[in-house]
Amino acid sequence: MKKIMAILSVLIIGAVFGFYYYYYGGSAYYTEITDSGKEIQLIVDQTKEEIKDYQYSQIAFNEQGDERSLEFNGAIGRPLKLNAYIKLKVNRIKGVVSWEEVTKDQVPKEALSRLNN
Repeated sequence: MKKIMAILSVLIIGAVFGFYYYYYGGSAYYTEITDSGKEIQLIVDQTKEEIKDYQYSQIAFNEQGDERSLEFNGAIGRPLKLNAYIKLKVNRIKGVVSWEEVTKDQVPKEALSRLNN
């Protein structure tokens, strides 16, 4: 009986981690902000309040230098810094799920060489 419970527990924990990775995990892509983005108005559902945000359409590269065209919002209410390097977490279902600013040294060499061309 203990073996069955242990196996069942491992299967449930594995399913939870698999579900989380499938919906919230992703691959790292890197891009450089080259424009101030497109200003958009978003409506908050509960309050119907309009907030200003900026939308970006960028070419990004992964660690191997593979190219991908991505769209994402700044989500900070102002444009992102020009010439800033951004690491994007990209989920195959949801697209860009998060981003963070990184230094030039943190961008993988292959992605950096493709960004600078």
